[in-house]
Amino acid sequence: MKNPFKGHAALRKGRISAAGLFYFVTICLLKNVNGLDSTDLFEGSLATLLEKEEDGKIELVGLVHMPDHLHLLFRLESDLSLGDFIRLYKGKMTPFLRKNGLKWQRGYYDRWLREPDPVGVVLRYMMMNPYRKKLIPKEQRWPYWFCTKEAKKWMFLDKDVPYPEWLNR
Repeated sequence: MKNPFKGHAALRKGRISAAGLFYFVTICLLKNVNGLDSTDLFEGSLATLLEKEEDGKIELVGLVHMPDHLHLLFRLESDLSLGDFIRLYKGKMTPFLRKNGLKWQRGYYDRWLREPDPVGVVLRYMMMNPYRKKLIPKEQRWPYWFCTKEAKKWMFLDKDVPYPEWLNR
């Protein structure tokens, strides 16, 4: 018998899905293979998310593609469940991944933000991820990162590179 406190079942335990809530989601590639940090995949991902926003499914706040995973920050805007939305997103992105010899890892990690206050903190975490991993010099903009103008206000950000004091933490 499967242990409900291990594996993907544990990820679903306590999961809440409701319209109007902000979600921070991490989706990984299978077996930590790299390749998600490409212009084609990032543009396909962003276009897919903006399409879902136009359809009224989500309000996209931010996105960052790392080599082996991606982070999404969005507000669920419809009665579509979080799991159904992620299934739609992964399904739409699968042909892009296959062209590059990549596959999604089963499941995903999610955290719903109980108040909008931590949105800026989560966005800063997302933005800093490639710099912490030393994938890019601190003076350069990570090309696989997106956030809305409103989201930049939450971070008090007026440019597309982190402030030097953020890099020293």
